[in-house]
Amino acid sequence: MNNVFIVTPSYLIKNKRDFNAGIKQLTSLGFNVLNQEFPQALPSPQEKANQIHGAFADPGVDIILALRGGYSAMKSLPYLD
Repeated sequence: MNNVFIVTPSYLIKNKRDFNAGIKQLTSLGFNVLNQEFPQALPSPQEKANQIHGAFADPGVDIILALRGGYSAMKSLPYLD
């Protein structure tokens, strides 16, 4: 149970250095972050829902971790199954 998939249900982390520090911290704790690419653009609500669906559907994902929480996350609710 070490594979982590990071989803972007709300706003982005603006600083790439902070993002990379988080990846490094997770890795140092023994987790394997499956998607280590720094998100460059905020996904649409539909794209956010697709990320979440994809993470739940992937048998290789053990942990789904939100990059950040916030108000805009609820805009994806109509698109979630």
